[in-house]
Amino acid sequence: MRTTLRTITLLSLIGTLAAAPARANTPTYATNFGLSGAIMATGPEFKATYFGWEATTVYGHTIWAFTGAQYSQNLSNNCFAWVACGSITGTSLFSKPYDVTTNTYLNSPLQSTFSWTSGTEIIFALMVNQGGGNYNWFFSGDPARNGDGLAHLAYFNPTLFPNGMPGNGGNGFVPGTAGKDLFGFEDVTYASSDWDFNNGIFSLDEGATPTEVVPEPVTMTLLATGLAGLSAAQFRRRRRRTPPVE
Repeated sequence: MRTTLRTITLLSLIGTLAAAPARANTPTYATNFGLSGAIMATGPEFKATYFGWEATTVYGHTIWAFTGAQYSQNLSNNCFAWVACGSITGTSLFSKPYDVTTNTYLNSPLQSTFSWTSGTEIIFALMVNQGGGNYNWFFSGDPARNGDGLAHLAYFNPTLFPNGMPGNGGNGFVPGTAGKDLFGFEDVTYASSDWDFNNGIFSLDEGATPTEVVPEPVTMTLLATGLAGLSAAQFRRRRRRTPPVE
């Protein structure tokens, strides 16, 4: 039986109100639209469905799932460096090859079911292949895990997005995503991002839920006015070449 995710209505609504103007009819959300809360396992396994990527996504990627211990081990082994290590510990869920933009949204979505320990965090990670042996990583949960200090995974709850994931190259919604608890990664850092959170799209169909996040009043003011982006220069940045807007 499918587990219903607790909606994060406040954050999602504020993020939508603070969104920047759309580019080429494709929704663009504010940088604070991302999910900062942890995603927790609610049963002995979780089920996920992968819906692909938007048409402008040139970079390749792999979506991983880590336990807290696996994340710490990979961090200690420097596996999240610019040049990835060869022995990443975790569960590889879905992948997209580098420089392939065709079949952007899969006609037959891929599904994965994996065992997990109930009550523990699932750290989802996007390993971005930027070409030339260069990689960048983005993680769910605490935004401090990311090089720019921002949340790079967004939650599109079905209450606010009943028709599914907006996008599809500016033509409506991603096929097959209506009514689902959807998540989308943004695969480039602050300065070069369009913040549409659809470079890697998947749903959690069973066995996991994001924790509730309630922003402090000062944070809410920043989100509502869109001023949070003005402090971007203060964020840490990983060394990387300037990517195209994805």
